[in-house]
Amino acid sequence: MKRIILLITGLTLSAFLTAQVPSTCFEIESILVDACGSPEGENEMVRFVIGPTALNTSNLTINWPNNPYRGICQNATTAAAVAALNSTILGCGYLKEPVGGVLPAGSKALLITSENVDVTANSFANLNDTLIVIFQCVGNTQGHFANYNTSSGIRTLTMSFGSGCSDQVSYDRSLLINQNGTYGGSSSVKDGARVDFDWSGNATYANDGCQAPISTPQLSIINNDTTICPNATFNLSAVYSSDIVSIQWSSTNGTISNNTVNPTIYTNNTNSSGYIYLTSYTVCNDSIKDSISVNIATPINVQISAPNDSICSGQSITLTANGASSYLWNTGTNSNSISVNTTGDYTVIGSNTCYSDSDTIHIEVVPIPTISVSASSDTICSGQSAQLTANATISPITWNTGTTGNTITVNTQGTYTASVTNICGTFSDAVTITVIDTPNATISATDTMLCNGSSTLSFSGSNYDNNIWNTGSNNQSITVSNSGWYWVEVQNMCFTVRDSQYIYPAIIPNVTITASDTVLCNNETIVLTASGNYQYLWNTGETTNQITVNSAQTYTVVASNSCSSDTASIQIINGSITTDFSTSTDMGKAPLDVTCTNLSTNATAYSWYIDYQFINNNTNFSTIFENEGLYTITLIAENNFGCIDSTSKLIEVMLTTGVYIPNVFTPNNDGINDTFLIKGNNIDYYQMSIFNRWGQLLFEGNENQNWNGTNLENQIVPDGTYVYLIKVVYLNGVKEIFNGSVQKLE
Repeated sequence: MKRIILLITGLTLSAFLTAQVPSTCFEIESILVDACGSPEGENEMVRFVIGPTALNTSNLTINWPNNPYRGICQNATTAAAVAALNSTILGCGYLKEPVGGVLPAGSKALLITSENVDVTANSFANLNDTLIVIFQCVGNTQGHFANYNTSSGIRTLTMSFGSGCSDQVSYDRSLLINQNGTYGGSSSVKDGARVDFDWSGNATYANDGCQAPISTPQLSIINNDTTICPNATFNLSAVYSSDIVSIQWSSTNGTISNNTVNPTIYTNNTNSSGYIYLTSYTVCNDSIKDSISVNIATPINVQISAPNDSICSGQSITLTANGASSYLWNTGTNSNSISVNTTGDYTVIGSNTCYSDSDTIHIEVVPIPTISVSASSDTICSGQSAQLTANATISPITWNTGTTGNTITVNTQGTYTASVTNICGTFSDAVTITVIDTPNATISATDTMLCNGSSTLSFSGSNYDNNIWNTGSNNQSITVSNSGWYWVEVQNMCFTVRDSQYIYPAIIPNVTITASDTVLCNNETIVLTASGNYQYLWNTGETTNQITVNSAQTYTVVASNSCSSDTASIQIINGSITTDFSTSTDMGKAPLDVTCTNLSTNATAYSWYIDYQFINNNTNFSTIFENEGLYTITLIAENNFGCIDSTSKLIEVMLTTGVYIPNVFTPNNDGINDTFLIKGNNIDYYQMSIFNRWGQLLFEGNENQNWNGTNLENQIVPDGTYVYLIKVVYLNGVKEIFNGSVQKLE
């Protein structure tokens, strides 16, 4: 694995290695976007490098993403800031201000956004180079850039020294990282967010905490980690920054032709894997290391892979070799895969720049199997069996019954399949077995009675070959004129079956109707029954000999057979009663006078009840309810048919309530109206509170204690208007609240 080792205390390395001096007039290399220190706008920094021609700060203009450009100031304040910063540097670097505003060709410059910079906020301790430092004049305290935000936002910095000498860089604020290498977090963990740029303007995002954007030495071996053959030789080269003054190559598993020059030559003479190291030294005598791994190639292992080592006749298979870089088959093919279709051994030799190896595979071509099925008989009688035999070139043989073997015995109709299977697939043959079932025959007659002197008998059937009647006829139908039994026999190659039909002499129907009752009372039903053993059709549409009815009318039934029909009728009378009555009222306060008016029809006698207690037999009924409650009045009506009906109604009697509250009283001890007293009906108890017009409680009492015009200290209150609040509870539990005013007069 390639490694870079910094042996100095420093910052994260920039991903970009550059030459010492750009060909352009200058290049922006780094921006400290989220600076430590407060206000942030006085502590941000931009590092840039001057090209082949010196520039002057008097020509510099800047277009910040935020804030106006204030110009460059160089004075006692900036000199003090530079001196203070230099005192913090632990490396061999140095900060200095330009002479006469001149930025020398090839110099490295650092722009600080205010001469009021906090020299303790962002560290210069690891500076190992000379930087020309310039300061923007005071005036901007808010940040010049845009710190991290979850939403993407492009910010652009443009610097110009005039005459076409300018540079512009951009960054995305949503890509700024925190000190943990992630995104977001608290303000303190986001401090130090920096963007580095290569001279093409490509951005790299970094965060080393509260550190100034100073450059660090950079070193990289151009060669990658590599694998070589034993005793191999190859060229080594590296790139490094201008502040590196010397290099030293070394190796753990080979020799270097000249270990202090770049490029040089490496030779492996140990036949072992190891590392090549490059150590560089800066002007401060700090060192940086980079390394690559050098591995000795191991012998290759060539293997042939195939989907299978057997194929069916007529098929082909692809053989694939792997483990090397080039291949040669014994068929003459030099690709990594071949297609074959014959039995044999196939060998491949694989090789790479160092080694070779071979592998062999045997391919077998398998013939396609055959199978045939025969039966001892392909037609059997129901209850018999047949033996089936299968002959095949391979085994085992599997039947679709789940049985294995050459033979099976079957006794049901169907198709039987025998199969054999190998890598080429499943192959089968089949035989169909027919089972002769028992025949059937059913006789039907035009008449089962000889009403017209004759009847024609026919039969229908299946699974038969011939038939014969007991009359000797072989026809499908026969005509007979005598009563008695007639049968037909049907036969097939296995069985004979018979069906019979009896023909009766002529019978003339005679029907009557009997009823369980002839009068219908309320919600009753009547059962009507027709006599005999015939076919029936009632005028209700029903066809049974017995029906159930629930309406008054004439019911008729027609009884018939194949010879004739007869009709009977019966009259059902409606004796139902409609019982009803009205009440003069169904709710009121006691005493409650209620009159019941009889509205019943088709009734001749009546009985009245209150809560199921008999009252009288009058047609109408009146009563007075003296007490509170819920009462049931019931009327039962009868008629001369014996029918009975009833109905009931609820009467709700409520307790009489009411309250009288006076609006004036005169507590002058004359015995008349001396206290404030409330009166009413059916009051259980009450609570009384008296207040003056300022809401102050003067008196609390109840039904046993009335107000006499004094306050809680038993002092007489002045004449005037007072407010009362009275809560009343009646005997039935109902509650009522009253509030109002009362006048007190002496």
